[in-house]
Amino acid sequence: MNIEYLLYYIGISYLTFEAKNSHQVDDYLKKAEKCFRSSIKFAPNNEYFRNGLANVLLSQGYSKYKEAEAQYRISIQLNSLFSYAYNGLGSLYFNLGETDKALGFYKISTNINPNNWKPYHNRGLIFLYLENNTTRALTEFYKCKNKCEFKSPFVHSTLSLSYLFKLIDESDNMSDEEKIILQEKANFEAQLAIDCGGNNNADHCWNFALIKLWERNFEEAYSFWREAFKIGYKQKEEQCIATYGYIAASTQHLAPIYEKQTEDIEINIGNSKVHFLEKLEALLNDESKKLYTRKGRLKIILKDLEIVQTILSEKNISIHELIQLFNQAIHRKVT
Repeated sequence: MNIEYLLYYIGISYLTFEAKNSHQVDDYLKKAEKCFRSSIKFAPNNEYFRNGLANVLLSQGYSKYKEAEAQYRISIQLNSLFSYAYNGLGSLYFNLGETDKALGFYKISTNINPNNWKPYHNRGLIFLYLENNTTRALTEFYKCKNKCEFKSPFVHSTLSLSYLFKLIDESDNMSDEEKIILQEKANFEAQLAIDCGGNNNADHCWNFALIKLWERNFEEAYSFWREAFKIGYKQKEEQCIATYGYIAASTQHLAPIYEKQTEDIEINIGNSKVHFLEKLEALLNDESKKLYTRKGRLKIILKDLEIVQTILSEKNISIHELIQLFNQAIHRKVT
């Protein structure tokens, strides 16, 4: 194997490690970037190497977006039929909250390579969360599931949410049998996500909690929120710790079985809501991180929180302060 390809595959490995070991994310991303830049020095006209560098730059946040876009576009100049670069540009514009541009690039990606599952997944997220089109989202996620050659926890987890959102949006016009079928599908896909590797991903546990919350199974919902918080804590994902910690602190009294079981995770979920709220506010206002620039991601979290608030209001629990912080971050101008 030529040295440039060896460096490229090492860079890919670091990106894979980054996804699984969030507590070392900065270190792995820097190492991946170094590998991709070195591979480009040996072969500057390789579209895969350019795309790899663009992906790692995109993962490093807003300060690297311009260079990431430039690298994606160089990949396309080198090979106009390179579908992965169009998918990358779609993800970049999704992060910026520019939905129409994102959908356009995802569409180009699937037109070029109908067997690439990722743009179907990414389009499904937009239809599910930003376009409020559950039917179209399900269509995209079905395509994604059929194209994916392996069991992806991300595919199963988002498909489970599509079933849940369809229940939420259309339950008034459904028979009891139809509701039961969708509920079973949502639980089945959420469990598949956990079984095929999603048990180390805080978001997948969060999604399962949403399903249990809709079922008014508050103890199970709390157990998944607690697990999401534990994962975020272990992986040092600050936004997860603050957001999921706030929800867990708000609902712990709904699951008394867990009230005395915090020692095993070396933390105390029982910290006050104020503690987590202040932590999140500082994080969203941190100019060095610029998390407020990730508009697409923030809008996804906001929609989930609005669903949580609707159901928790039945128990006279308010999370409006948390929702307000995300709203402020979404509407904050990017400078």
